[in-house]
Parts: sequence; C-alpha cells; structure tokens
Amino acid sequence: MKRFILFWLLISASPSYAQFTVYFINGNKITAQTIESYQEGKFKMQVKRGESVITNTRHRDGIALIIKGAAYLVVSSLNNLSDADATQQVNNFLNAPVIAPKADLIIKALPTEVILANISTENDDIINYVNESKESASINKNEIVAVIRKDGSHDILKEFVEAASLLGSVKHTVDQSVNQVIVPTSPTLSPVPTPPPTPIPVTEPVLVPEPSPKPQPIVKPEPVIQPKPTPSLTEGELEGYREKAKQKVDAFYGYLNVIVDKQRPKAEKDIAVETAARLFMPNSMIEVDSDKNPGQIKKYTVREYLKRLQLLPYSTAKIEWSEVQYIKDLTQERDGNYYGIISGQQTFMGYGKENEVMYSDVRKKNVKVKLQSYEKQIDGQTAFNWDVLLGNIGLSVK
Repeated sequence: MKRFILFWLLISASPSYAQFTVYFINGNKITAQTIESYQEGKFKMQVKRGESVITNTRHRDGIALIIKGAAYLVVSSLNNLSDADATQQVNNFLNAPVIAPKADLIIKALPTEVILANISTENDDIINYVNESKESASINKNEIVAVIRKDGSHDILKEFVEAASLLGSVKHTVDQSVNQVIVPTSPTLSPVPTPPPTPIPVTEPVLVPEPSPKPQPIVKPEPVIQPKPTPSLTEGELEGYREKAKQKVDAFYGYLNVIVDKQRPKAEKDIAVETAARLFMPNSMIEVDSDKNPGQIKKYTVREYLKRLQLLPYSTAKIEWSEVQYIKDLTQERDGNYYGIISGQQTFMGYGKENEVMYSDVRKKNVKVKLQSYEKQIDGQTAFNWDVLLGNIGLSVK
C-alpha cells in the first residue's frame, strides 16, 4: 500500500508523466495534455495555449517521435502497417499504463546502448552518474541520443529524425530496462575480532635424517590458451533484434522521404543524408534499375545514392516500403555475427507542380542486415552488446 501511494504521489507531482511530448520532423516540438484519438493517419491532441486548451490535429508524416514518461512511439514504425494495425499500435501506446523507470536511462548514440544509471550531477556538456556496478562514470552529451529520468523528465540531444531512428533501434532494450532495478552492492561488514588461540605446549621433535632426494628434471607446463568466447543470442533476444532490424529499414525509408521532399530546407535534407548513411556497414552498395535502359542494373554507394535522390527533377516525391518479410532469417556465421535479408516492396511516386504523377515504379528490394557484437567492460568483466547495421540493398530478381 505504501508503495502504491508513493508511486501515485510521484505521478501526480510530475506533469511529465501525464503529458505527451510530440517531436516533429521539422525540428519543432509541442507538449500535449492528452492525445484523444488517432484516425486516418492523424493524431488529435489537446494543447494548452495560455490559459486555454485547444484541439490540435497533426498528420503522422510530420511527426518523428512521441514520448510519455519512459514510453515512446517511433512514428515511422507505423509506415509498414495496415491502417488497422497502425491504429491498434497507437492505441496500445496511448492506453498503456504510465511507466516510471526505477533508474535513469542514458541512451548512447554510437554504438547504440542503453545505460541504466543514477545521475548525480550534470551541466551543459557532461553527465556524471553511478552505473549498475556502483561505479562513478561520466559521459559527454554529444555522445547521447536521449536521457529519460526517474522523475519523468527527458531530453532529446540529437536531431529529432535521427533520435527517432536510434530510439527505435533500442526500444526493445528500453522496454525491458524500465522494469529493472539497480541493485546496490551489499554493505561491507566489519570483521568480528576473535580471541587469540590458547597456546598449546609443544615438545621438541626428534629429528630423523632423511636421504637426500634425487634431483627431478624440471618440466615446464604447456601454457593453456583459453579460447575467446563467441557471444550468441537466445531465441527471445533474437526476436527482439529481428524487430530492431525492421525498424532500422523503416527509419531508412523515413529519411528517404525527407531527402526527396523539395519543400524541406536543404540543411534538414543534408542532416537526413548523413544520418541515413550512418545506418549502414562500410562500403555498402544500393542497386537501381536504369530508367533509360530498363533491365540494366547500376550500383551506387549509399552516399552517392542519397545525393542523387536530392537531384531528382520532381516537385516532390514519395517512397513507400511495404510487404516486409525476412527471406533469410538472422543466422550466426563463422565470424560470430548474425546476418539476414529483409525483403520488401518499394513504391516510388514522382509528382509535378500540379501534383500530377510524372513517374512511378514498383520494385522488390532485398536489404542485408547484420547484428555485430562488441565488447564492453563492466566492473572488470567482459559483456557483449549488439548493434544493428544495414548492408547492401539489391533488386530482387524475379
């Protein structure tokens, strides 16, 4: 009962838990008292303006992220869902009980990582905290995507589109972390003094000479080389990473739509190019079908492909990604990493000044994905984390 009252007081005293913070792709944000509904891709929300509360309706295409307490919705994750499934996912988020994390969550950018911590002090540049092992540590804020605190407050420290992509890739980990407790180390007990032992009289032994032992040859033991452990994932963990990989591809297509939108400022599109490129393994290539010579496949580096999109001769364009499925499941290979292939249908529509369709095509594309392990030292012990990277994107051969 005491815990319930304490939790209720925390929620009622913290407006951050009861409100939604909506982050837009254009860099703006608003605080909504409530989000009343989601219909036909539009969020209907109540927003305070001065002393009054007004109704504000926004389409999901302009929204990057919505946060309530420690829970958040990456809006681009709705793009590959049917209208019914998207509505269900939004309603699940809106109606979910308020989550109060029992630790501060620091979400690091590269490699993407969720740090459970108790934040002690922070300034404009640095956060000082105590980690799960009760060790003091510091991190520069330019390495952080977001901070979600126990009191319900949070900070987004990257561009909102980039932050949404990175938060989407760790959502499974964050959802698990909010229910974890940082366990304090046991107090050190002072040793109890013991009385000195009662001396026992010892008689002097009679020494009997022994024959000198023959010298034995010295045999040096062979050094034992411990094989380096190969990290692996349980089926439950693997399922979470399957979803993370899909979200990474969704985020990539979200960036593509920012890049081809001629209404957006160049600076915003340049940020989308840089952020999208960081989703990929080095030297990844993207295949395209030539417009002038159908059937002739060309390959471009990721950055070349993204830069070419900025130069398309359309007033605006839209790229959709649908019918997503794994055609090769994530499988661990000899290097210890997991590899898989995600297939989907890409629909491209280019529009003229009068919003007429100037060009359209539909392509089946295959995206290679990789789960790459990396070591992390925690209290002198080696632990393994995993990062999701995209690889080559190829045209599916029918």
